[in-house]
Amino acid sequence: MANYEATRGLAPINQTGSSGVLTSPNYPNDYGNFVEQYYYVYGPAGFRVRINVDDFYTEDNRDYLDIFNSTEVFDNSTLVARLTGYYVAPWNYTFPSNTFGMRFMSDWLVDYR
Repeated sequence: MANYEATRGLAPINQTGSSGVLTSPNYPNDYGNFVEQYYYVYGPAGFRVRINVDDFYTEDNRDYLDIFNSTEVFDNSTLVARLTGYYVAPWNYTFPSNTFGMRFMSDWLVDYR
């Protein structure tokens, strides 16, 4: 037996600079079914980047945001956190370097902001 889910891959979001804002697809409206979104952040050389999650609401344990200590979003050895549900914010983290990556995934059932 095998299970599968099709996802809607979106173009990766690349951000550079000393500050910025990252949102889920369609924010503040619902993000949609079968979304797969990648985020890559590159701060100034020689700096460390801090992330502050101020608003977060997903279907608990079904839709999630993985946050990585690097831009290698397929390397689980650099996974910092998996955020899911609605009791997440506020959440923050300071990365050891000037880069980080995130992977947002949603399923087919329930969508939030």
